Amino acid sequence: MSARHWHGYFWTGASAELKDDSTRRPGAAGSPERQPFVRSTVPPLQTGYYLLRSPEAGHTWTDPDETIAWLAATYQRHPPHDRDSQAPAYVGLDQRKVTSRDGLVNGVDACWQYYTAGMGQVVLVAICCPHSHLPDLDCPMPPHP
Repeated sequence: MSARHWHGYFWTGASAELKDDSTRRPGAAGSPERQPFVRSTVPPLQTGYYLLRSPEAGHTWTDPDETIAWLAATYQRHPPHDRDSQAPAYVGLDQRKVTSRDGLVNGVDACWQYYTAGMGQVVLVAICCPHSHLPDLDCPMPPHP
């Protein structure tokens, strides 16, 4: 088993796209449903199944702090929409970073999902690899030695 590392995935789109399960379930290996799932960018129903898709180039890390830095930078480029600035609807970035880092080093995926000002959705994830719940899935992009 290889050392723990993390893969990053980013999606933004309309909420309606998340309601169509046809590209959010991987189907059995070798089944006709697998290829549309692998090619899709819509988030899977179970985070571990991201490992069936290749992360974008450069989105594999061996350092949890680099992983958190990517999550934070992407979050800042696509900030959440707070309808009421007096009572923000989302956990702040600093708390997200602390909680997510603790989870990543303990084998828990980080998943940040929220609405943007244009009311689109953002799903930003860092997936642990090897995965705690799906240990038989192959690594989609091993880290460079």
